[in-house]
Amino acid sequence: MTVGSFYARVRARALLPFAGTIVGVRTERPAVALTFDDGPNPEVTPRLLDLFERHGAKGTHFMIGALAERFPALVGEVAARGHVVANHTYSHPSLSTLGRRGKLAEVERCEAALGTHASRLFRPPYGHLDARGAATLRRRGYGVVTWSAHCQDWDPVDAGTLAERLRRGIRPGAVVLLHEALYTVVDPAANDRGPLLEALDTVLGELAGEIEFLTVPELLTLGPARRRLWERSAPQETMDVLQAGSVQSMTA
Repeated sequence: MTVGSFYARVRARALLPFAGTIVGVRTERPAVALTFDDGPNPEVTPRLLDLFERHGAKGTHFMIGALAERFPALVGEVAARGHVVANHTYSHPSLSTLGRRGKLAEVERCEAALGTHASRLFRPPYGHLDARGAATLRRRGYGVVTWSAHCQDWDPVDAGTLAERLRRGIRPGAVVLLHEALYTVVDPAANDRGPLLEALDTVLGELAGEIEFLTVPELLTLGPARRRLWERSAPQETMDVLQAGSVQSMTA
């Protein structure tokens, strides 16, 4: 082990209790949290809720505040049907590019948009977060949730590919990242959520009776949270190629 890697590990351990994000739960119980970013979406969210109801599953929805303002009835329906509504900022910026006031403004505006349906869970857009931002959110009472697995469902791929990726991510205590909509895209073809809904229907059907699909708060009752010091950002050239997702062009 090099001196640099040693000090990096010491730093991570020291910061973990204050700035570590939740990436899963330590449990042997066959239970998983499926989480959905970038909603609500008037075309996809109702279909997703119906799909989950058919399979007796629950999810956690990290919502964009600007969309929650446009579709408040959908926010209420998600909560009324037993799912958890959570904060994903107001306008989906990369938080690592913002100062403390900018970070807080995004979180607070989303919180206001979600209203009484809001939980105290937060997920940073793109997974971009620094240790100071995570600690600030924690001091405000938020549990910052990232993920242990994802399906890379921002790629325009078929349902079979997404189903196979989803199967690989499902294990006891996992938190899986998915998108019920895409607020930004590289390839506009990925806006079609049909393949993802088909993949979810297939996998939930296959695993019926074997795996429980719970909300993040429910999963956290099964054991201690697995935390990770999560520090991520992206080069500006990566951010520059992003385009508005189709959900932003919808009308209420």
